[in-house]
Amino acid sequence: MTNASPNSDRIERFYAASICLYPARFRETHGSSMRQAFRDALDDPTLSRRNLIPLVLRDLALSLTKEHSPCCVTRLAVRLDL
Repeated sequence: MTNASPNSDRIERFYAASICLYPARFRETHGSSMRQAFRDALDDPTLSRRNLIPLVLRDLALSLTKEHSPCCVTRLAVRLDL
């Protein structure tokens, strides 16, 4: 990170921790590239953090829901013996 600051480090740590909320297979496949894309976005001087953070939070909410939905549906089907 070229613009390293305590705030940048905290934001990056938060994002890295949020990746742990994804299913294991998804994390193994995409986690590293997600962290790199986030670092690149933080370093992009044309992208303000004021705009970036809401976009990232929205994406996290949507993608976490999407990635966990098949898992939850499968577990529910097994419990209901479908």
